[in-house]
Amino acid sequence: MIDKLPKPQSQALLKQVGFNGGTQLSDQDLERERELLNLEQSKQRFELESERLRLDMALKRMTAARVFTFLGIETLLVLLIVILQGLELFGFELRDATLNIFVTATIIQISTMAVIITKHLFPTENKKTD
Repeated sequence: MIDKLPKPQSQALLKQVGFNGGTQLSDQDLERERELLNLEQSKQRFELESERLRLDMALKRMTAARVFTFLGIETLLVLLIVILQGLELFGFELRDATLNIFVTATIIQISTMAVIITKHLFPTENKKTD
């Protein structure tokens, strides 16, 4: 279509759309293109980092829920053993020293796991573990 226009009109039309008569771009156009490319790359990096953080948080939530569910079940089992011991149901009997060691060790284990899990799943800002 441009070839069919008379020469002065086609030059004016090309200038209107920003074409300067050749394949070379001005320095200003090149700088604008670089800025647009940098913005696009920054946007892609931001989107990738956002997705990584979203997946990381989802994995942390899932892991924390599973571990704390396990610790809750373990606590209920210890409570069941204490109840069985206290009421002497079904002929269940442990020596007092054995029961004390069992309950104490379980409490220490649960507390230690909760602290470790909390520290490693949710690190502080200045000391991140990746």
